[in-house]
Amino acid sequence: MKRRFDRWSATRHAERAAAAFAKGDFQRAALDARSALERNPRDVDAMRVMAKSVEAMGAPGALQLRQRLDSVSPGDAENTLAWAKDALAAGDGATAEEVLAKLKPAERNGAPWHDLTARIALAKRDVADAETHWMEAVKLDPKDEDYRLNLATLQVEKGSSGAREAALEILKELSTKPGKRMASLRALLGDAMKHGEGAKAKKLAETLASDPHAIFADKLTHLATLRTLKDPMGTAYLLELRDGAASKPGDLSQLLTWMNEHSLSLMVSEWAPELPPEVIAKPPVCISVTDALARNHEWERIEDTLFAASWGEYDHLRQAYRARALEHLSEEDQAKAAATWEAALLAAGNRAGALDRLAKMAMAWGWERRAEQSLWKLSATDQCPRWVRDKLFAFALKRGDTQQLHTVAKLMVNADPGSIASRNDSVFLGLLVRSTEGKLHERAEALHREVPENPSVASTYGLSLYQRDRAAEAVALMEKFTPEQLREPSAARYYGIFLSATDRRAEAAEFLKLGEKGIVLPEETALIKRARASVTGELPAPPRASDKK
Repeated sequence: MKRRFDRWSATRHAERAAAAFAKGDFQRAALDARSALERNPRDVDAMRVMAKSVEAMGAPGALQLRQRLDSVSPGDAENTLAWAKDALAAGDGATAEEVLAKLKPAERNGAPWHDLTARIALAKRDVADAETHWMEAVKLDPKDEDYRLNLATLQVEKGSSGAREAALEILKELSTKPGKRMASLRALLGDAMKHGEGAKAKKLAETLASDPHAIFADKLTHLATLRTLKDPMGTAYLLELRDGAASKPGDLSQLLTWMNEHSLSLMVSEWAPELPPEVIAKPPVCISVTDALARNHEWERIEDTLFAASWGEYDHLRQAYRARALEHLSEEDQAKAAATWEAALLAAGNRAGALDRLAKMAMAWGWERRAEQSLWKLSATDQCPRWVRDKLFAFALKRGDTQQLHTVAKLMVNADPGSIASRNDSVFLGLLVRSTEGKLHERAEALHREVPENPSVASTYGLSLYQRDRAAEAVALMEKFTPEQLREPSAARYYGIFLSATDRRAEAAEFLKLGEKGIVLPEETALIKRARASVTGELPAPPRASDKK
């Protein structure tokens, strides 16, 4: 009886959530959708409204909701497109690309799909592919001004004469439309600067910065234009921006950060004592000032300023900057620097954004080990982006740490269970380290049945067969591929290992030599070494199943 009531109640809350969303009351919609999901965690309608409401409010968690909806209702094209869009909005192009690959071929033809594919291509710097897809999006939906704006912006940046002239006309037209004016002006300004049209650029920059809808970043663009043109008004405008932003912490922080990134950090350091103390002592301004001090190597000043300070929710950054300053002060401060970095990690807690910032700071400072600490903590959060797992994989690969690679590969499978590459890496690395978990041999065989034409997957299944004294079957498996595919180092080394186990020594020697190229893990080096010893007669027999002990 209770179960029936819960389902009825969940339906009622889901209906109320949909009604609230339709009225534009996204907060109410999210609350009702959450109530529905508490009663029925698999309510697709409630989950959909929840995801749309979170997106509309710009709140975090949309990616996770879209992924959760996909697990409950796989194959939903609308959700897949929204999921990819959320991934792009989060700056995770790799995830967006993987998500779009889930669509069936027949679903990869609408204007939204072309738009998302174009944005992914642009993130990968494939301008030609991005242009092709935006052209198709415009053709399918010529009234959508976003598609026209994106295409025109790309074409003026690309610079081909014919397309550029037409694109400039479109941008001029869109600059008269309230919703597209600012983006169009920014694109027109960029084009003018690129083609050395100084007077035109200066006028556009002034128009952009003085528009009622201008944001502070537009004023910084005006400043950048004046400095690039070496206009004498540049210095006066910089001081004008400083004075206007002095009582606006957000704007002041943007200005100081811009100055740091444009070789004006010394000026930031000199300005700091003149700025309002109540503004400069708190985030975000104190972060920009400290960054300037670090760029100027003012380590003692950083430690004196930050030692007894408190940055509230940004205290992890205060401790990180202190750690860097201490490391540069003296040999005696090295242990204190290490402890202060640990304090930064502790202050970050399990907050994905804080850990992300610490990891990127550590990498920028050349602290690989500390960056890896941050990345491992970040990988355990629900909002871990794809690049984190990729970076952890790269760190482990650089060290030749196969156990660590296996751990990261399992994280990748958990994040995307449908990925062939991730599943194959997980099984392959598990076999290499002789893991006893996860039924690796069964998974290797199942994966090969799924994609028998994939040489990498075949090598993994071949390794599984080889470890079970079935080397002849492994050789037969590999011989289905072309000579060119077999001569790729990653396939060649295993083909050579399998050949050596079947006494085809002359052929094995050739492929083992090819297999020594590229990145070779320690366990693979051991396998190649034993196979080569078998080929030369130094070992009576290749490694067999007894090696598992």
